[in-house]
Amino acid sequence: MQGSTTAIRRLSDFLHSIASKMDGRTFLDALAKELGIENTNSRTLYEAYLDFLELLDDAIDESNNISSESQRNKFLAPIEALRKSFRTKPPHNSANTFGVNDTVLTQLDYAAEYLSGGPEQLVSPDLLKELNENANSMIEQILDSDLPKYLKSRLVEILKVFQSSIITYQLNGVSGLRKATEEMLGILVFNNTELKQATQNSAVSKKTIHNLLGFIEKASKVVEFANKLKELAAPIIKFLLPIDNNPTVS
Repeated sequence: MQGSTTAIRRLSDFLHSIASKMDGRTFLDALAKELGIENTNSRTLYEAYLDFLELLDDAIDESNNISSESQRNKFLAPIEALRKSFRTKPPHNSANTFGVNDTVLTQLDYAAEYLSGGPEQLVSPDLLKELNENANSMIEQILDSDLPKYLKSRLVEILKVFQSSIITYQLNGVSGLRKATEEMLGILVFNNTELKQATQNSAVSKKTIHNLLGFIEKASKVVEFANKLKELAAPIIKFLLPIDNNPTVS
């Protein structure tokens, strides 16, 4: 993890990166190319587009909080123009028609530098890749476990949401990772009785939950670092630790 980020910085970095993929493509196709989404008709891509629109809104909110009126107006102008363009034109329009040009990118760069040192720390691509691989491993372990069917289904669903949040990290920052991590913790807390019973009856379930708690603790530390928050998961994991002490698989 390195540096720090703001909504305007994320917007600037994202548009710089996607700009080279816009020629000859619709905006949705360019977005899919940028985020590595293969299915251009997928729900994941549609949700990523909505996340992009929300990022524009966040950047405007951030600009409105600047105390200097002259700087505030200077930053708002290009972002509001982009938002109007993206809100009024369908995403399957040619990407080059949305007003992302060198002038706008330079203005966004200036705004991002002005607001540098924001509250959210950047998460490195390598760590995001590692978290995604860890989530894949957890999904496989949960599907292969003998946990109750409804718990397996819900945990896998949230882990996939977590992976989607990694895909859209460029747009959303750490907020999606935080939400998914909190939901995983909530599932464990509100199903604690069933989990204790499952882990008492099965060494495989015991090891699966032990590994899941380790994954959640790792994810929560990333969220904690990025947002400079107090520990998110540690108190709850301590509450759940009797489930997974000394896991073994026979």
